[in-house]
Amino acid sequence: MSDSLFTKEDVQSRITFKTQRKYAESKANQITPYPNLNQIYDAIDVSQWNLRKKDVIQLEQTTEENQIILNAHILPIIEKYRKDGYEICFISDMYLSSFFLKGVLKKFKLCNDNDSIYVSCECKATKNDGTLYDYIRNERKVKYKNWVHFGDNKISDFQIPQKKGIQAYWYTYTNFTEHEKNWLRNASFYNHKNEIELYAGLTRAVRLAQPKDSKTTLAADLVAPLYIPYVYFTLVESQQRKINQIYFLARDGHILFQIAKQFQSIFPDISLHYLKISRRAIYPCYFYDGSYEEFLWILKRADGHEIGSALFHIGIDWDQLPDSKHVRFHKEQLLNSESIAELADYLSRNFCKEIVKKAESSRNNLLAYLNQENFLQAPHKAIVDLGWEGSVRICLNKILKKENFSQTYAFYWGYSNRVIHSKNNNVSFFRYEDSRNQPHAAEVMEHYVSANSSGSAMEYKRINNSVIPIETKQRDCLTEIQLINEGISCQIAKEYLSTINNKDANRDIFLCCGYRTLNDTLEFPNSDEAKIFSLIKADDFEKTYYIAEKLRFKDFITLFIWGHTFYPKWKEAAMSLTLKKKAKLVMKFAEITSSSKFMEIIRWVLKKISRFFL
Repeated sequence: MSDSLFTKEDVQSRITFKTQRKYAESKANQITPYPNLNQIYDAIDVSQWNLRKKDVIQLEQTTEENQIILNAHILPIIEKYRKDGYEICFISDMYLSSFFLKGVLKKFKLCNDNDSIYVSCECKATKNDGTLYDYIRNERKVKYKNWVHFGDNKISDFQIPQKKGIQAYWYTYTNFTEHEKNWLRNASFYNHKNEIELYAGLTRAVRLAQPKDSKTTLAADLVAPLYIPYVYFTLVESQQRKINQIYFLARDGHILFQIAKQFQSIFPDISLHYLKISRRAIYPCYFYDGSYEEFLWILKRADGHEIGSALFHIGIDWDQLPDSKHVRFHKEQLLNSESIAELADYLSRNFCKEIVKKAESSRNNLLAYLNQENFLQAPHKAIVDLGWEGSVRICLNKILKKENFSQTYAFYWGYSNRVIHSKNNNVSFFRYEDSRNQPHAAEVMEHYVSANSSGSAMEYKRINNSVIPIETKQRDCLTEIQLINEGISCQIAKEYLSTINNKDANRDIFLCCGYRTLNDTLEFPNSDEAKIFSLIKADDFEKTYYIAEKLRFKDFITLFIWGHTFYPKWKEAAMSLTLKKKAKLVMKFAEITSSSKFMEIIRWVLKKISRFFL
């Protein structure tokens, strides 16, 4: 309502109106129990803002109607009882009139002309204390035993009518999820409590409009509150920086691109694009002189990975090395700081000319693709990406600078403390740091939250008059998750601006809803969430593995003795996937056993035995 009543600059009036409207209901209730909307506004002097009470009441009713989203799951229940000959009545503890509510219900085809509406402000009774049920019984001359009631409030819709003998059903599917309840509980710790509560209601409404499914629930509770605030932040910052071309980088940026399109009408001067660029496609373009420093920088990005995979990512096949069968490295060797320096030295001395020639060819195709997408010509542009370090951004700007094109501004969400900072202040970071959860954050963000069935761009080829990104094999297993994540996020994004009006509110929603849910999920996902993660394969430098896997027998043994699993895996997700509701209990038991004196002796004995055999 504040958006319609006051300008964005009139912050004082916005705050004052919200505060007075919030407390007007309790003030009116002290004068007249069960007040209606007109009596509530009698408790506010709206003339202080040069407003008329009649106009403000009409605006509130219009706002209420526009924000209502149909719960489609209740429709067949109503129709069943209607066909069975039951009289249908709608009852509510509400300050809006029965005439208004009937009009809204009829709009959604929930209510017929001969259905009755009972509201507390007209009946002067409430469901919460049971008096509204008594009022209806006396007016309609109905016996409680012949009354069937559906509602989503455990007390007023279930416990109280049950005590009266009504056949009551607690319709729990309309309830908030555990994550949404956490948002509401923690909203009071943030400056924009009202906006967080509105966002929780919006999320619930969109979720309930879909078929009941754990994938839909996780998309609404995790994906949307993470990415919608990031996209909004990006667009607001772009507008302030006079950036009018935004390129979302594939594949992680596809969902961000779809969300941004929902805000297009609010930011009409910003043009949105999707650019197919990846590490695999841009690393081979990085080399200009084949120096030790160039090889060292690129190889550092592959720290901890096999040498063969690292070389493949920069466009070098192991067998192409001049003396690959005689070098002191082997293909499966894992890179570390020492071997990275040695390999960089070896390549700069023995493979310099070949890599520079290959890089030039790859780079020409990359530049042709960028030119085709109108990226090179755009003077006020930015890229949007997320990831571990931000190496694609660094590579791209190095190439643009070397080729005498204007460098691009960047919006980057780095979910680790290894994010590469910029020396020339051409990047806005949207990031958090949590060293406990970094590895799993990368897996969940890249491979679930940004789930994309398309292949990753490997290189660019000129075909006829076009430059085509050549992609890896499509991942069909992610199609359903991608459609759900993008669909739910876009639906919530459409209504998002009705819940916020500034960047600070956007940040609070991200911290209270998105960031908190991500941390809670990483700390210990429930069994439904773990099951979703178990469907997803992560890929990193040619290595593939499932995000979550069930525990094996060896894992249980090492868990109880050493406190960790035998196979490297996301322990908490594995526990939930294997043991479901008992997971936390078993985890606690494992913590106790692994720290006990007895297990300390067992570990000592096993260590001695292993040394004997070795």
